[in-house]
Amino acid sequence: QQPAGKETEGAHITEKKTAVLSWKRVKNAKTYLVYRKQNKGAFKCIGTVSTSGKCRFKDQTRKKGKKYTYKVVAM
Repeated sequence: QQPAGKETEGAHITEKKTAVLSWKRVKNAKTYLVYRKQNKGAFKCIGTVSTSGKCRFKDQTRKKGKKYTYKVVAM
């Protein structure tokens, strides 16, 4: 189950196995949760990003030829 929070947008997907997501900082956020789903599956949390660093996440676990959708939630 996904926690309540503010969703953000933005992703740059390469044709390789890596997806680089970046987003705008959300005021008063304590952390960001990164979610991913494959095809029509459910979103699953695949990582967290601290607000003390850059608003960026690299997904290096993608499988070539698969379609993924990402969502970042500010907590």
